[in-house]
Amino acid sequence: MTSKPRKHRTATEWHQLVKRFAQSGLSSSDFCAAEGVCKSSLHRWRRSMSSPAPTPVADPPAFVDLGCLDPSTAVSGKLEIRLERKRSLGGAALDYQTSRSGQHVAAFLADWQGTLMVDDYAGYKALFREGVEEQACWAHARRKFYDLHKDLNHPVAAEALTRISRLCAIEAEGRELTIEERHRLRQQRSQPELEALLKWLADLTPAPGTGLYRAVLTGGQNSTL
Repeated sequence: MTSKPRKHRTATEWHQLVKRFAQSGLSSSDFCAAEGVCKSSLHRWRRSMSSPAPTPVADPPAFVDLGCLDPSTAVSGKLEIRLERKRSLGGAALDYQTSRSGQHVAAFLADWQGTLMVDDYAGYKALFREGVEEQACWAHARRKFYDLHKDLNHPVAAEALTRISRLCAIEAEGRELTIEERHRLRQQRSQPELEALLKWLADLTPAPGTGLYRAVLTGGQNSTL
């Protein structure tokens, strides 16, 4: 299929292009090659056309002064808040507590059910009952291998980082895709990589109590994408 040279397009032209793509029956790769369009740009415009315009809100302050939260202990301080605004973000909630007790998490979520993406904080563990599924954090698992590699230049840690980076690279490719397309990408390409990584971790036999043991244990628990 002959490719057309790429050119700058107005918003109106992009809207017309997205409509033509929807009616073409072509794959995004073939359509973009024929029209001289960057595939990531096409997906970005598709998402912008299918998403409702966000409600304008005032920017949050960089710091929230917590004041004196508990006069008996004189707990005070400032909390830095950083929010990245995205169309896919329906909202954000902040529940500040003076301790890391798991009871605060349980009280905040109450009877909520669904998939909960968390780090390895022990306060979440009691929530993984019927109706609440754990979505583990690969950034948290990767950090343990990264620390081993940085401090000891550990060859197993280096291999783990390489394998995890392949998952991250696939995820980066899907950044501009629709939810359905990203799901297919993960099932077709990320899932085999994940299964190979988990099998590799399961075959390792590090000495209990070592840094590698803890890293492998954490990584082996991340069985979901």
